[in-house]
Amino acid sequence: MRSRLAALLGTLLLGSAIGAQDSAPEILELEITLGKRPPGAPPNPYLIKFSPKAAMELDGKAVPAATLRERLAKSLKYVLEQQQRDGSWIYDAGRQIRPDVSREHRQFQGVALQTCSPTVMTALCCMGLRAHEELAPDRIREAVRGGLEYVIENAPKHPRRDYSVWTWSFAVTFMADEFARAKDGGLKDRIRASIQGTVERILQEQHAGMPEPPKLPALGDGSKDPKPSWSEKIRESMGGLIGVSPVMEQDTAGGVLVQQVQPGGPADKAGLKAGDRIFEVDGHQIGGVAHLMDVIDSMEPGKPAKIKVRRGAARAAEAGRKASEDGGWSYYPWAESMTFTTATTVLALLDAKSIGVDVPQGELDRAVRLVQAAQYRHANMSEDGFVYRLHANKGSGIDIRAAIGRVAVCMNALHKSGKADDKDLEGAIETFIRRRGELDRVRGYPGNHVIRSYTNAAYYFLYGHYNTALAVNSLKDAALKKKQGAFIQEAILSTQWKEGTWTDHQAWGELYGTAMALMGLGQLKFVTPDAYKTPILKLQVK
Repeated sequence: MRSRLAALLGTLLLGSAIGAQDSAPEILELEITLGKRPPGAPPNPYLIKFSPKAAMELDGKAVPAATLRERLAKSLKYVLEQQQRDGSWIYDAGRQIRPDVSREHRQFQGVALQTCSPTVMTALCCMGLRAHEELAPDRIREAVRGGLEYVIENAPKHPRRDYSVWTWSFAVTFMADEFARAKDGGLKDRIRASIQGTVERILQEQHAGMPEPPKLPALGDGSKDPKPSWSEKIRESMGGLIGVSPVMEQDTAGGVLVQQVQPGGPADKAGLKAGDRIFEVDGHQIGGVAHLMDVIDSMEPGKPAKIKVRRGAARAAEAGRKASEDGGWSYYPWAESMTFTTATTVLALLDAKSIGVDVPQGELDRAVRLVQAAQYRHANMSEDGFVYRLHANKGSGIDIRAAIGRVAVCMNALHKSGKADDKDLEGAIETFIRRRGELDRVRGYPGNHVIRSYTNAAYYFLYGHYNTALAVNSLKDAALKKKQGAFIQEAILSTQWKEGTWTDHQAWGELYGTAMALMGLGQLKFVTPDAYKTPILKLQVK
């Protein structure tokens, strides 16, 4: 997202041209002829040349115990050897990004660094190790003790970084798990105090407001996939060029506020001005920046289009500088909350609440309501999806294939909150297994979301499989649990590098990927229980 926003938005501060606009709105209909992207210009990162891969063919057979032990031994050894002297694990692009990774991948190192702060990375690695403690109990317990001390000390003072707002949640989940294991009362008190301080920091970033009650719109007739989305149309087009820099904002009225107009570009020739709000393109009501880009990218250069704008909308720019009021969490304090970030945080807050940490029920209710309000459902109720943001319900946003990376985490949050039942959870798992090939298709993509593949992103692969493993582990039907768990185990193991590590988006590196994969596989130990009967002796020795 960062690369695309950088290309589209430039600076978020509005120029003097907007301030000069008359605040009285005027509706104008303009005709614009979309241009071509000039040769040599920075590419739209959503249109990087990339051929989606074929979905893996899985048979859902559990891996033999000896094979699993051998593969886990490499992974655990890698993580254990990455621990720092202070007990932490850190994101280190020089050591953790594979040498053959492309320049396009490496452009996301800054985002990965913010996402994987030392506190977050330490929590993830400890959770990954602890999930397989039986294989090296002495060494893993020692490593986790050091990591826990680091997280206790640092989680409450975690600095706000745009992309790490939601990943603080893993520190809370890790410490809550360790609280349940701890036998020393003093350690329990320290863990609870650290979680309390961390929760208070997380709640400071929560948006105000309460979403409307969920409406669960039905899509299609349930007998086939939804109608072709913008993603499918874009597959046949390299997209047009409009020549504006929009403002990313929360605006419940819809539309996109224009910050700058490229001199001599298509928008300039059509008469658009800074301060205009684009609310319709060729009859399509525009719901936000992402939707505008979907529409423009689906249109061919050189063809005229009708654009409706509100002129004199400069006052609305102030909305872009304020936090949205939807009750959830976002990468950015001024942008609309995202469902997967909010659901991840809800799960952590519920963990904290379960051990006596003060989590105000009103704040928790707001966040749960956001996830509920983002849910949509096919007419035959066979598949549930969740939009990326509440107002991303136009264009490619409302398509079950676009939601596959967040289905499990959102349903986990609703199930754990008592807002979804066991059947809902089973349905989410079945949907993921049926549709998970969409995540196979985008693994290895060096950019952000792949517009041509339902806006999925490479870094949803391990996150999506981990959360589905978490859901599977909650099933009550033992036979169904083992059957579904075998599919997720196979999918995760199928993407392991021969060295024993994992990556999905390679800018996040092998340590993050390996920790996340170990967390997912650790939820599935019941699939191959014999693998955990005895320790792996070579792992016990440093």
